[in-house]
Amino acid sequence: MSLSQFTDAMAHLAHKGRPVGSGYHHLNLSLRIPCRGYRTLRYDTVKVRRRVPAIDLVERVWENEGQLLQLLRSWPGGLPVGVPLLLHHSHDGVSVHSYVPGTSLADRYPEGSRLPTRVVDQILQLFAVLTAVVPTRLPKPSGGRTFAVDSSAFLRARVVFAQRTLADQNSERFGGLFASLGVDPWAMESFGARLPELTDRPFALLHTDLHRGNVIEGRSARITVLDWEHACYGDPLYELATHLCRTRYPKQQESEVIRRWEEAVGQRSPAGVEGLAEDLRHFIDYERAQSFYPNTIRAALAYSADPTPRTLAAGGRWLHRTLREAADPLRLKRVSSEEECRAELLRWYEGDGRAG
Repeated sequence: MSLSQFTDAMAHLAHKGRPVGSGYHHLNLSLRIPCRGYRTLRYDTVKVRRRVPAIDLVERVWENEGQLLQLLRSWPGGLPVGVPLLLHHSHDGVSVHSYVPGTSLADRYPEGSRLPTRVVDQILQLFAVLTAVVPTRLPKPSGGRTFAVDSSAFLRARVVFAQRTLADQNSERFGGLFASLGVDPWAMESFGARLPELTDRPFALLHTDLHRGNVIEGRSARITVLDWEHACYGDPLYELATHLCRTRYPKQQESEVIRRWEEAVGQRSPAGVEGLAEDLRHFIDYERAQSFYPNTIRAALAYSADPTPRTLAAGGRWLHRTLREAADPLRLKRVSSEEECRAELLRWYEGDGRAG
């Protein structure tokens, strides 16, 4: 069985696969390979990822994640963590990866709980190692994109993406819901106008979505980091900010992680930690502000797909937490309660949502 034949057969085998870590953008299945396929692939189990039709809520610098995985697996001296091996990629959004056995940190250590030191050490060492990337070794960005020239430009480019792609492009269907929750149409542009000039730091290769669900812990002490499709090249403080916001450490450990990040990254790239005390909060504010849009859209779509009291209650809780965290950077006059968030979701569904 060739790789292309395997990919063609995937659609017929999918119902036999076991869902593993599927998310908003992908359906992930683990499949056992017949003997003939095993001789070709050298793996008895693989993970098949199929991109599903969805509103694009993230910026992809590289459309083909495989190019980046190849670079990571051939990193000089190796990485302190494992990364999957891309076995096959097709233009219709199907890719075949080596299957990584183990348990995600999200399943083993629930949100808000302390992560083991051995895990944090490897994550921080990964961040440090990736500061050594040479831009010319990176794959060429898709769609004619270019890398930002300095730290201020990098963050402002993120703000422009959030305003144009997350807010403006979704305003027709979700703009009423955004407004009912207290967020005006130009909230991100206003946030960007208030940003000061940042300390300029040398750029690094960034994962940008390294949370508990994207880290697998197996029998060995070494972790494996999955899902590099949202990677980019930019200010290393952005990596720290997204990691903190999405991993949700307990407060005491969060302070420890910041201090140890400064030590680990500073040893490799002293200039990469300059301005940490002043600038980290701006990246954290950006992450909390921009998260309002994908979180709101996903909550609305989840209720639209399954309009039950359970999904309505979950959506209300999710939106209330999102608004609490985004209140300061988005300059909200007030934060809607869970009950009010549920009411606005229901009102949206009975209007624009049902039609969509």
